[in-house]
Formats: sequence, structure tokens, C-alpha cells
Amino acid sequence: RSAGDAKHLALASSGTLVTDIRERLGRAPGTHVFTGIYCISPEFLDLIPPSEKISVIPAFLELAAAGKLGAIVLDDGVWMDLGDRESYLQAHRDLDLGPAIHPDANVSPEAVIERSIIGPGAVIERGAILRDSIVWPGGHVLSGAELDGCIVFSGDEVSGPHRDEDL
Repeated sequence: RSAGDAKHLALASSGTLVTDIRERLGRAPGTHVFTGIYCISPEFLDLIPPSEKISVIPAFLELAAAGKLGAIVLDDGVWMDLGDRESYLQAHRDLDLGPAIHPDANVSPEAVIERSIIGPGAVIERGAILRDSIVWPGGHVLSGAELDGCIVFSGDEVSGPHRDEDL
């Protein structure tokens, strides 16, 4: 995409080749946003060590250095970069979903939920207070917890006060 805050890709003047990523090759500053959506050929997998969990960026840099990393610029539609916690939370705010509580969540009527998203299978006990927070599927917020700007991961139990934390 040509618009957005995280412009980390530099493209050739043709707009069809990536020439640099985050200026790691020293060729050019970023002019486009990397959306994380890509198509790869089977040969790309040769650049990834088998049975290892790694970033694809080093492989992309190798291809960019060799002039073999293609690009397509699509600017239609809405795009939100969710690459860090603040942008992830901001996207939920921008969508203005209100108190979006999944029907399979178990939320006490005595809990206070403001501008928060509650996933399926999540449990929010009585007296819990959530503001600008996201509870992933299966997350559990205990009685008396107070969360502001937090993300509760699946399977985790959270108690006490927390602000701007991933739990």
C-alpha cells in the first residue's frame, strides 16, 4: 500500500520490485507499507531452514538484494496495520464495536465492560472492570480485576489492577 504509517518497503520506479526493507540493504527509505500478505513460489521455501520457526524477512532481503522480490501495490479498501499492541488496540477502537461480547462468553451482569471486546468462551467474573481491553477466546478475568488498555490471552487467568499490559 502506498498510504499508511509504517512505510518500510522501498520499491523500484516500476513499482513491481522491492529494493529494500527497513533500509537494511542501505538502498532507499521506505515508500510503501508491507501488509504481510504475500504469495511465494516453492523455491522461496529453500531459503527457510526446515523445522525452524523464523522470520521471513531475511529471506525477503536476500531476494530483494538479488532483484527477485516482486511487489504489487493495492490501495483499494481499508487497511489497518496490526503489527504492534497499540495499533491492534487502536484498530478495535476505530471499528467502534462498542461492548462487543461474543454470545458464547460468560460475562457476569455485575461486571463493568466499557469499549472492550470479549471473545467466545471467555469468562468475566462479577466485579471485574474492563475498559478499552480485549479478552481473547478462553481468557478469564477474575472477580475484582480492573483492566485498562489490556489484552488478555487465551487460557490465561487475570486478577488485580493492570494498565496497558498484555496478560
